[in-house]
Amino acid sequence: MIKSFLLTTIFFERSCINGRPQPGPGLVRRHLYRNLPFTSPNPQTSIYQDPNQEPPRVHHWRIQRHRPRPRPPGRFGGARVSILARNLDRLQEARDSIRLSTGNDVAVFPADVRDPDAVLRAIEEAGPVDVLICNQGVFVPRELEKQELEEVKFMIDVNLMGTFHLIKAALPGMKNRKSREPASIAIISSQAGQVGIYGYTAYSASKFGLRGLAEALQQEVIAHNILVSLIFPPDTDTPGFEQETKMRPQLTGIIAASSGTMKADEVAKKTLNGIKSGSFIVPCNFDGLLLAIATAGLSPQRSVLMALCEVFAAGPTRFIGLCIQWGWYRSIKRWYAQNN
Repeated sequence: MIKSFLLTTIFFERSCINGRPQPGPGLVRRHLYRNLPFTSPNPQTSIYQDPNQEPPRVHHWRIQRHRPRPRPPGRFGGARVSILARNLDRLQEARDSIRLSTGNDVAVFPADVRDPDAVLRAIEEAGPVDVLICNQGVFVPRELEKQELEEVKFMIDVNLMGTFHLIKAALPGMKNRKSREPASIAIISSQAGQVGIYGYTAYSASKFGLRGLAEALQQEVIAHNILVSLIFPPDTDTPGFEQETKMRPQLTGIIAASSGTMKADEVAKKTLNGIKSGSFIVPCNFDGLLLAIATAGLSPQRSVLMALCEVFAAGPTRFIGLCIQWGWYRSIKRWYAQNN
């Protein structure tokens, strides 16, 4: 079983399944995704960065295309894995774990999503992408007044600018694909990218930006048969999350607890199912579904059923949202009254 790492970029590309060349990523979606070891990815990892320490390492996981040729069957169905990360030792450890779990080849590319030139070189060397999943996430929970500007810049550079760098580097190859099957770009946001949370000021800003990016990008790439998905996981049970909960303000924990915590493998399944279905907005739990309906706005909706749900449930979900907000503000005022 693959060990858990901070996995921030995932690409799925067509290859061959059980040694047989496949015509496009559609078959990979039908045969590959259901065999993924969902216990391995950490779809949303929170990182606490002490301003006096070196910034945390940002890692990437990638499944990419290679020229069709017979390959031994594995859990990834013949796909080839490439990993991008800043730390070569962790890259090699992850490569060995993936090889042991899947039996597939793994290529490693040292890169930092904050460095556009390094990202471009890595993607050019790895080859064109059929499905790109941008899942880098760093998190320093703190009230804005107490937050260092370097921490704010760090989160925006990784969470927002890193996504720009990855997509911009991958787009030319994705547009030039010969397959008639749609390509996919999936961006992992957060429920804090749908609603602001106490103590998440900078983090929410970096995640809210991803929505504008995704909505505008979908209009730019739809003519090239590329679908964009925006995933909104809640707090996810990872080692980074455990560390973050020790550092975040008490009020943040009180408010964030209203949505609960999901396991990493559950979020991974929701993510891949959303990509396979071509959904633009991908919630990961019931609370996320209510948030998606309440904040649908002018976002694209490819499902007629979900479109009808958004239309007819808009009023009730707005009422529920107001009740939740009133509860949050009462909790904040009560906490300050008791602690000041």
